[in-house]
Amino acid sequence: RSIPDLDSRRGRNVLYDRCPAHFLAYHLALDSRESVQEWSEAATDALASIDLIVFVPIERPDRIAAGNESDGLRSRVDRFLRDMLLDDSHGFGRPVIAVSGSTRARAAQVLSAVQGGAARIGWRAV
Repeated sequence: RSIPDLDSRRGRNVLYDRCPAHFLAYHLALDSRESVQEWSEAATDALASIDLIVFVPIERPDRIAAGNESDGLRSRVDRFLRDMLLDDSHGFGRPVIAVSGSTRARAAQVLSAVQGGAARIGWRAV
């Protein structure tokens, strides 16, 4: 869903909860490599329209109840996201920041990154 949604909103100021990298990370964690190969190019193209990816890693202790997901699956997805986003193992080439701490601290880290990169990527602080 995020791939066509990103495509239709190019040039707009939009904040997404999850991006196509999540989709790929779940497929990798579930050992669905054929799906990853099938969707990798579309995800990379969609990610090209994202100005900044904010990675929120699993915290220790984890503040989010796993719900229907097993802790092992969440950990594997987290590792794949780290690899894809922070190490750029899939060649997305997008700016990424990893945030941590309280919700307020995370928001401050994102605002700082946005304000610091505003001139470079054409953002306006509002």
